This record gives sequence, C-alpha cells and structure tokens, in this order.
Amino acid sequence: MKTIVFSVFLFAALFSSLFAQDVRPGASGGEPVISAIRVHLFYNKSAAWSGDLFESKRGSLANSMSGAQASNASLVVIEVSGSPGAAYSGTGDPRSKRSVRLVARAAGKAVIDRSQPIPVLSDTGKAYLAFMIYPSGCDSIQLIATLVGAGRTESKDKSLDFACGE
Repeated sequence: MKTIVFSVFLFAALFSSLFAQDVRPGASGGEPVISAIRVHLFYNKSAAWSGDLFESKRGSLANSMSGAQASNASLVVIEVSGSPGAAYSGTGDPRSKRSVRLVARAAGKAVIDRSQPIPVLSDTGKAYLAFMIYPSGCDSIQLIATLVGAGRTESKDKSLDFACGE
C-alpha cells in the first residue's frame, strides 16, 4: 500500500511540475519589460504609414488633416522584451499573467484606455502589441503604457506634441 501511495504522490508531483511554469521549454521565465514605444501616422489618402514619430532625426510633429499626407489615426506599437519563448498568459499559474495597458490622453480626456495580454515572446525575446488611436489630429497626446500583473506595475510614458500643418 505504501508503494502505491508513494507512486501516486510521485506521479502527481511530476505531472504538476509540467504545468507549474508558464513558459515554453528552454525559457527561463523572468519578468517582461516594456522596451520601446513607437508611433506611426496612418496616411488616409494613400493607406501608407509614416516612420516612427519618436525617431531622433525627425523634425516637428506637424500633422495635416487635409493635405497630401493627411492623417487622422495613429498606430502605437508597444515592444515587450523578456526571456525568449516566455509566455505570460497565466495558464498553469495565474500569478504569471501579464498584460499591457495603454492610456492616451488628449486635451485632458482619455482617447484610448485598452489592455492586451502579452503574447508568447519570440525566439529573440520580443513581442509587439498594436493599439490604434483615432481620431488623432492636432492635439498633443500623452501616452502611458503600463505593464500589469502579479501586483507589479511598470510604466513608460511619451508625449506626441502634435501641431497642425499642411
């Protein structure tokens, strides 16, 4: 009887250890971080995208609502970094669940307040989350991206100091 109880206990311990971590095989887990925020204008007359508005070589953030490069929407891309192959879905261990929340404010009011779960990270330890802000025009926009989960938060913020132009 002791052998059966021990065997059942050993099987249960081994089985539960397979699901104790919420990472792919070979990944060390670790905490994810918000490693970058990029923003691209959507040009509504050509369906093209601008380069990253935060690139240091860009000049002013003049946005045109009616010119040849008119834009009324912006794509915010949040880059999350961590261990290659790591997953933060909470499967197997609810404490491992992580998400990214983006709040964007213009003229004192929220124009977006959305959260997305972090997908499984790539082999290079990266994942990208896309958020659309529309309409976006000539008002400055304050972006606050927050990594949420397990009682821990980390925020990064950036400002889009739009001005109208043609």
